[in-house]
Amino acid sequence: LTRTILSEPGSVKKDASVPQHALFDCLDTLVSRLDAYDEAARSHFIKWIHDMRLSADAGQRALKTQRSVQAYDDLLLNLNAALSSDVDGALVNRVRADYPAALLDEFQDTDPVQYEIFRALYGDGHQPLFMVGDPKQAIYSFRGADIFAYLKARQNATARYTLDTNHRATKGLVGAVNTLFSWCGRENSFVYDAIPFADAVSAGSAPALNDPHCDASMVVWTLDRPDPDGTITKGVARAQGSAAVAGEIRRLYDAGAMLGDERLRPQDIAVLVRNHVEGITVQNALSASGIPSVRQGHESVFDTFEAMELERLLQAVAQPRREPVLRSALVTDLMGLDVSQLLGFETNAGEWDAWLARFHRWHERWRQNGFMRMFRELVSECEVLPRLARFADGERRLTNLLHLAECVAAGASRQTDIPAALNWFSTMRQDPVEAEESTLLRLESDDNRVRIVTMHASKGLQYPVVFVPFAWEGTLRSQQASSVFFHDASDHDSLWVDFGSENFEIHQARAEEEELAENLRLLYVALTRAQSRCYLAYGAVNGAATSALSWLLHRPAQEQKADAAGLVGRLVNHFKTLSDEDLGDTLQALAKASDGVIGIQPLPEPMETVRKAGQTKPRRLKARQPSRQLSRSWQMGSFSSLSTGHDSTLPDHDRQVQPGPMEGGRDFFSFPRGARAGTCLHRIFELIDFREESATGHDETVRQVLGEYGFEDHWRPVISRMLQQVLGVALNDRGLRLETLTRRDRIDEMAFCYPANDLDGVRWRDVLSRHAKELHPAIDTTLDGNSFDALTGFMRGFIDLVFVHDGKFFLADYKSNYLGPDFSDYTSKALETAMRQSAYTLQYLIYSIALHRWLRTRLSDYRYEQHFGGVFYFFLRGMHPAHPGSGVFFDRPPHLLIEDLDALMGGRA
Repeated sequence: LTRTILSEPGSVKKDASVPQHALFDCLDTLVSRLDAYDEAARSHFIKWIHDMRLSADAGQRALKTQRSVQAYDDLLLNLNAALSSDVDGALVNRVRADYPAALLDEFQDTDPVQYEIFRALYGDGHQPLFMVGDPKQAIYSFRGADIFAYLKARQNATARYTLDTNHRATKGLVGAVNTLFSWCGRENSFVYDAIPFADAVSAGSAPALNDPHCDASMVVWTLDRPDPDGTITKGVARAQGSAAVAGEIRRLYDAGAMLGDERLRPQDIAVLVRNHVEGITVQNALSASGIPSVRQGHESVFDTFEAMELERLLQAVAQPRREPVLRSALVTDLMGLDVSQLLGFETNAGEWDAWLARFHRWHERWRQNGFMRMFRELVSECEVLPRLARFADGERRLTNLLHLAECVAAGASRQTDIPAALNWFSTMRQDPVEAEESTLLRLESDDNRVRIVTMHASKGLQYPVVFVPFAWEGTLRSQQASSVFFHDASDHDSLWVDFGSENFEIHQARAEEEELAENLRLLYVALTRAQSRCYLAYGAVNGAATSALSWLLHRPAQEQKADAAGLVGRLVNHFKTLSDEDLGDTLQALAKASDGVIGIQPLPEPMETVRKAGQTKPRRLKARQPSRQLSRSWQMGSFSSLSTGHDSTLPDHDRQVQPGPMEGGRDFFSFPRGARAGTCLHRIFELIDFREESATGHDETVRQVLGEYGFEDHWRPVISRMLQQVLGVALNDRGLRLETLTRRDRIDEMAFCYPANDLDGVRWRDVLSRHAKELHPAIDTTLDGNSFDALTGFMRGFIDLVFVHDGKFFLADYKSNYLGPDFSDYTSKALETAMRQSAYTLQYLIYSIALHRWLRTRLSDYRYEQHFGGVFYFFLRGMHPAHPGSGVFFDRPPHLLIEDLDALMGGRA
C-alpha cells in the first residue's frame, strides 16, 4: 500500500487510476525509515560484534597473564610479536645461530602467523629455508591452515621445484586421476589459477587388482533419479551407496580377487567418508552383510557409551556411602547386575554389605595408591573384561574401556584429589576436546577388517582398494550461513569475516568458492589414497550441484561472462539443466578418454544381508525424543550455578580459589592453596570441638584429615596452631569467640533447599538498588546484580556453620583465600574487595534468606531484628587474636532487604 508500489505498472486493474490518499505517502515514509533502521541496526550489530571480539581477546590475554598460562597459539603469537619488535635483530640472530637452516614439511597446512615468523627469520635469504608442500592437499582450514599463506610464500620463494612422480599407485590409477582432473581444463581444476593441475607420472610398485569381472582402475557408480524432475535425497543415496559398498566387497571376496600373488584381504580395503554419520551408515551396512570393519577418525573416546558407564562406576567408588550411586553403578554393563539382583539385596543384607565394603576398599585404594592400581584391582575382582568380551561388539568395548582408563589415570595425576579428578572426567565427557590425539578412538584391531576412515584422517595413508561412496556430496555450509569467513582478494587475500554487511552477497560468493576449492582438494586426497583401484559414486543427489565432481565434470566454460550469481551460482544453474542422460554421457566420454582405466557402472543392487550367529548387538532402550521445546527454567539452583554457571550438589569449599605457588616457610600463609586445601580445612573445622583447651586436643583430627586429603604430616603443627588462633579471635565486643561455642550451639554444613520462583539477575539487582543506602560497602549493586539466567525451582546449598550466641543466630563461612603473606593484607578494605570479586556477597545473601526462612519455621516468636545476628566470613589465613579485625568480615543485612529478596524468591516457605 505504499505510493511507490501502487505507482508501478500492473499494481492496479487495467484502465483504473492509482488511488490517492495521504496514508500511502505515510506508508512510503514508514517503509523507508524501517529500511534505514534495519541498515543502522545491522551496522551497529557488526560494530558490536567487532568490539566484543576485541574485548574478549583483551580479557582472555589479561586472564592468561593473571594465571601465568599460555596456549599453543600464544606461543606463536608471542614469538611473532617479539620478532616484529626486534629492532636490533638480537632475537633473529639468536634463532639463526641455533638453527642455521630450516625445512618445513607439509607447508600447505601453514597459517599466516607461522609464515610471518619464518619470513622474519629467514626471509632475507641469508640462510636457507626449504618449504615442502602440495597445495592440492591443503584440507585443514578448520584447524587454521590457510592456502593463501602458502601461495604467498611460494610467490616469494627464490626457487621452486616440482615433484611429479607418484610412487604409490598403479599406472592405470594415476592415469585415471589425471584424466578426471584435466577433463574441463587444467588451469582451474582447483578453482584458482594459482593451483593448476599437472599430470603425475607413475613409478609405483603396487600390484594391480586382478578382478575377473572388471579391469578398470577407477570405477564410477551412477545413481539415477526416481523422478526426472527431482533429485535423490541424501538419506537414500547414503543407504544405497553403503549397501553397494558391502555388496561389491562381498563380490570381490567371492570372485577370488587378487593383489598380485595374494588374495584380497579385508585390511586391504578402506571406505573414505566425510563425517561420522556417513561412517556409521557404512559400518552398519557392512555389519549387516557379515563383513567385519573398524571405524577410525576424530571421534573422542569420551563420547562413547563406555565413558558414560565408567563415570557412573567411578562416582560410586568416590562416594561409597551414597547407596543410590552404588546401585546405579552395579546395573551398568561393566558390573553386570540387573534390577532383580538389586531387589534381592533387600532380603540379603549380607550381600549388600559385601558390595559396600568392596566400594569402600576401592575408594581407599584409589586415594592411597592412585587410580590405575584401583582400576586394575576392580576389573580383575569383578571380571569386567571377560564380561564385556561376551558382547557382540566386545572388542570395541574393551578397547574403549582400557583407553578411557589410561586417559583417566593421566587426568587424575594432574588433579588434587578424587572429586577433582571426577569433575575433570565429567567435563571431558560433556565437552570432549576436539583433535586431541590421545583421546581419539583407537582401532580395536587391524586384522581382517575393512577400514572406515574420514578423508581428513586418511591423509598420508594408503590402501590397495578405496571406496568413496559419497563423492556426490557437495553441500556448502556458507550457502546458508548468516556470517561467513572469506579471503579478500583486494586486501592481499587476508582473512575477513562478514556478519551481514551491505556487501554480504559478494563475500558469501567468495566464501562459497573457497569452500568448493577445499572440497576439490579433499576429493583429490581421497582418490590418491588408493594404490590399485578406487570406487566412487555420483548422481543428481541433493547437494551434488556444488560437489567437487560436478566442478570437474560440468563446470561452465571459462569464457562465460561473470554475473551476480558468482562462480558457484553459475555451476548450480548449469547443473540444473542436466538430465541423468547428460550426466551419463559425460561419464562415458570421460571413460573413453581414459583409454579404459575408468569404468562406468550403474550402482550395484544390494545383496541379501547376512548376520553370523552371535553378532547381534544387544538392543538398548532409548527414551523418546520430545517433539516440543522443553523449558529449562525449572531446575535446581545454587550459588555456584548463579555465579559461575556450573552447579554442584556438593558444598562450595573455595572451589573458585585458584591454586598458587607456596611461599617459603612453614607458617599458615604458606599452606597450599586451592579447592583441595579449602575442603581439607572445612572438614577439620567440622570435626573438631571448638572448646578444646589445648592444641594437642585437635592433633589427632588434624593428622587424620590431612592424610585423607594428601597433605604431609609436617603441616600438622601449623594447622593446629592456626586453629587455636582462629578459635580465639574476638568476633564482637560481647565476648563472642568460636572457642566459646559448644556442640549444642552450632550446626556444621547445614544443608538447605528452598523454593525460588522467577528469580533473575535483573530483578535481584533492582531489589539491591532500592536498598543501596543501607547496604554494606562490599555489596556493589553494579557487580552484585550478577546477570544470571532466570531460576524457577529450588535454591540449594550448604552453610559452613550456623551458631547461636546470646539468643541470636549467626551464619559463617570459612575461606582459605590467599590475599597476601601478612596480616596487613587482610584488612576490612581488602576483605571487601575479595568478597565483591568472588561474588561472596551474593552467596551470603542467599544463605541469609535460607537462615531467615529456617528460623521462621523453628521459632514461634521469630523476629529478624531480635533473632538474626548476622553473617561472618572467616578468611582463615588472616585471623589472629593479636590482630583484631584482621581476616573477619561481618555484615547484618537490613531486615527489609532480606524480606524483599525473600519475596522475590517466592514469598513465604
